[in-house]
Amino acid sequence: VLDVVYNHTAGANRHPFDQLVPGYYYRQRPDGTYSDAAACGNEVSSERPMVRKLIVESVAYWAREYHVDGFRFDLMGILDLRTMRAARVALDQVDHSIFMYGEGWAAGSSPLPETERALKANLRQLDRVAAFGDELRDGVKGHYARQTERGFASGQPGLEESVKFGIVGATEHPQVNYAQVNYSKKP
Repeated sequence: VLDVVYNHTAGANRHPFDQLVPGYYYRQRPDGTYSDAAACGNEVSSERPMVRKLIVESVAYWAREYHVDGFRFDLMGILDLRTMRAARVALDQVDHSIFMYGEGWAAGSSPLPETERALKANLRQLDRVAAFGDELRDGVKGHYARQTERGFASGQPGLEESVKFGIVGATEHPQVNYAQVNYSKKP
């Protein structure tokens, strides 16, 4: 599985993308500053045709030429649904068994509406694209950013439903109380 990080780049104002077509490859706020849903200073505009083309054609190339059989999209919730669908179609043309998943969230707000983003809440709109389960991760080991916080595995009570949610793959299950899951409140 290849970890692909399309959501942001280093030094957007000096990056070849911005030098090639200023203001095209990165989302901006109304005041012209870079939007930062990646918490790295910028975020790519995956909804724009040439950014989408870069993402779709590069994953297809790596699958074809290097036989990569899975892709993990970093902060997939920054990318738009249409781009993720196009990537799925392109990968299916190479090999229908190629696995696609990502982090179904963003690290901050974005001008791209949530209804258009590849967030966990929108996964039902994506065919054969999965999301990493941070409910299970943080439920088992403790919160990702609070290193001293314990998780279920080290005896922290109250995380049982988050662990069960992850075990059933975030699907509908009668033994999961969704109101007690740490992040998602529905399958």
